[in-house]
Amino acid sequence: MPLESVKLEDVATNRNIMIRFVSYLVDHHAIENMRFWLEAQIFKYEKDPQKCREGAQKIYDRYFGPKGVGINVEEEHLVAELESKVKRPDRTIFMLVQNGIWGLLKLECFPRFKTLEGLDDKEVPKKKIKVLTKKDGVQEVIDLLDKFLELNTLFPTDEAGVFRPTVLPNDAYREHLHTTLPDIDELFKDRDLFLAFREYLYQQLAHENLSFYVEAVNFETLTDEQEICLRAKQIFDKFIGPQAAQPINLEFMTVERLKKNLSKPTNEAFKTVTEKIWKVLTNEWFPDFVVSPLYLACNDETIEYVKSDGGRSRKRSATIDQYESLCKRLQSEKQKKKNGSKSHPPAGVSPEKEKKVKE
Repeated sequence: MPLESVKLEDVATNRNIMIRFVSYLVDHHAIENMRFWLEAQIFKYEKDPQKCREGAQKIYDRYFGPKGVGINVEEEHLVAELESKVKRPDRTIFMLVQNGIWGLLKLECFPRFKTLEGLDDKEVPKKKIKVLTKKDGVQEVIDLLDKFLELNTLFPTDEAGVFRPTVLPNDAYREHLHTTLPDIDELFKDRDLFLAFREYLYQQLAHENLSFYVEAVNFETLTDEQEICLRAKQIFDKFIGPQAAQPINLEFMTVERLKKNLSKPTNEAFKTVTEKIWKVLTNEWFPDFVVSPLYLACNDETIEYVKSDGGRSRKRSATIDQYESLCKRLQSEKQKKKNGSKSHPPAGVSPEKEKKVKE
């Protein structure tokens, strides 16, 4: 697997790599984020009500109390919510904050670690571990890492054995609203989630990314040559051209290559750009969305303001039409697959993720 495509989830259960990552975080003064994440992850497995209360209070006091060490949480409303819930906690109490910290580790710390340290799966020498653990608090972090790995082996977060950081492991408590934070591919099976994400992107002035994605993916299904030429020009003019109404952020060379592709367009003319925008949505916008108040509102069945057509003031748009068309396509391909025909996931969605989308 190419180095740039390896995510933190891919190596989170690899002890050798994670110890090296811990060492990197120590050197860059970010170890408290990892320690909190590990404590919160282990806390998810606690089902005893009394131990849950004690454990929640301990974690809260350590990181968020008056004498807490503090971690990088910009969403103040999440900390305020913790304060109101810590006296009567459940296993989900830290999940939203934990997901925000995971995003920080994954999107900021881990890419730099990969660049500087590499990802060789080599055993860390005991001598190096001994030196490392002499630093304040590091032995505790490694002990937490080992506890997490043990629990994940006993109660994996995914039946396929793939680690999923945003779920409640071994979940038998479906009455909780926020037991599972979604993966981005769930947008294609949950219309309310899609509408809430669309609304969030409008609020962040980034909705053009989602609009382009669904239009470009549907463009890939076209077969008529004349229609391909017409729609290619429309999409380019709308999202990329000099007078674009909803310009997406692309490098100059990417635009120039795209112009060459569009001189004689095929239905794969936008494929490289589509995959790039999918990565932007996946790595930059969706992790922030699922720790936002808007996601909380979407996930609460008693709150309707982000549902229906995407909000009180947000009218139906071409994006919704394109989204519904894409969902119909996925449903149709699901039926074809049942009948023995091959299907193809949207650009940016892996076959494994497509399987989850269709379930």
